Amino acid sequence: GRDGTLLGKHRKLKPTYYERAVWGEGDGSSLVVYDRPYGKLGGLNCWEHQMVLPGYALIAQGVQVHAAVWPGGTFSRQEILCRAFAMQAGAYVVMSGGLLRPGDIPADLREIVLPSNGHSGIIGPDGSILAGPLDDEEGILTATGNLAVLMTQRMISDHAGHYTRPDVFDFRINRKPKRVARFDDSDAGRRETIVQTIRDAASNGDIGDLHELRGLLEDIEVQAE
Repeated sequence: GRDGTLLGKHRKLKPTYYERAVWGEGDGSSLVVYDRPYGKLGGLNCWEHQMVLPGYALIAQGVQVHAAVWPGGTFSRQEILCRAFAMQAGAYVVMSGGLLRPGDIPADLREIVLPSNGHSGIIGPDGSILAGPLDDEEGILTATGNLAVLMTQRMISDHAGHYTRPDVFDFRINRKPKRVARFDDSDAGRRETIVQTIRDAASNGDIGDLHELRGLLEDIEVQAE
């Protein structure tokens, strides 16, 4: 935040190619959109934009300003995916590409480490380029945005609202942090508590179908953690 507070973190869900030799997989706990004074902020790393579903997880939370972080180097794919996401989300996209000049690479690694030219830019909710792209140099890009423009774009196609079909597609996100082990220290009466909660909800008419039942079970599970 503006005061230096760390809002959150995001770990790439799936390391790409040789990244797997160093990094492990992330989990759904960091697929979060943050409410900020200027709008709802989200972000993804590199080829998560090509995975499609991580992006939709943010779209479903109403992302308005999206940080798209890239290592740089694959200009066409990087820009195409970011412009597509901007239109799909109806959001501003800040496309940040890494800059690694040939002279920055140690001589003994130049055969295996490729330079990256950056290609950073700012994209509007209609997919247009508002600033940049900035190639082969460091710099600061700025653009002026207006949240009212987002509403205009979403009137045409709101992919988390009127332009989707939740009755056809059932999209669920596992928000549990991935751990190597889970230790169950709950008491023996937990099962009876769950059963009684379901009975009470049913008698109150709070469970109308399987979808609502599943939602209730998920709420119970979250409360138990």
